[in-house]
Amino acid sequence: LAGIGLTTILDRLRLRYGNQATYAAAGIVFAGLFVDLLSVPLPTFSPVLPAFYATMAADPTPYSVINMPLGPFEPYQYDQAVHHKAIFAGITSRIPREAYSLINSNAFLTYASRDSAYNPGNPAPNTYTDKQLATALVQLRNMGARYIIVHKNVYKGTPADLTEMLQSKLHLPIVSDDAVSTVYAT
Repeated sequence: LAGIGLTTILDRLRLRYGNQATYAAAGIVFAGLFVDLLSVPLPTFSPVLPAFYATMAADPTPYSVINMPLGPFEPYQYDQAVHHKAIFAGITSRIPREAYSLINSNAFLTYASRDSAYNPGNPAPNTYTDKQLATALVQLRNMGARYIIVHKNVYKGTPADLTEMLQSKLHLPIVSDDAVSTVYAT
C-alpha cells in the first residue's frame, strides 16, 4: 500500500512540477527509509564492569557466580552477557515464594539475601554460626559456585559484617578487587 501511495504522489508531483521535483521527492523518501532502517547502535548507558569479568569470559570452564547483594537485579543479567557464567538468583519475573527454596534452605544465601525482596525480615547476620555458613558454602561449591562477587556500586561500599563474614569467618581469598567489586573465590 505504501508503494501505491508513493507512486500516486510522485505522479501528481511529476504532472504539476516536472521530473526534477519527482526525483527530489523520491530521493527524500528513500533517504528517509535509509535512515529509518539504518541499524546503528545508540548507547543508552555506559556500564562500569569489574575488570575480572574479562578473566571469567576467557575461562571456558562452566561454573556459576553469586552476586551480592543477592537479588533479581537486571544489571547482573547484563553482566552475565559479558562474563557468560551462570548466576544465582538472576531472574526478574514474578516468581512464587516456593521457587526460593534453595535460597531459604541455604544459610549463606539466606544471609546474603537478608536485605532483599527474597527474605524480608529474615535472620540477623549473627544468628548463623560459622559452621552453618561454612557448610552452606560447601553446598554452593558442590553446586558449581566458584566466585562471590560483592558489587560495591550496588552496596555503596561493602558492609563491614559482610567483609568480616567472607574474610574472617569463611577465610575466602580475594581474587580481584577494584573500584566496583571485590571477587572472592569459594
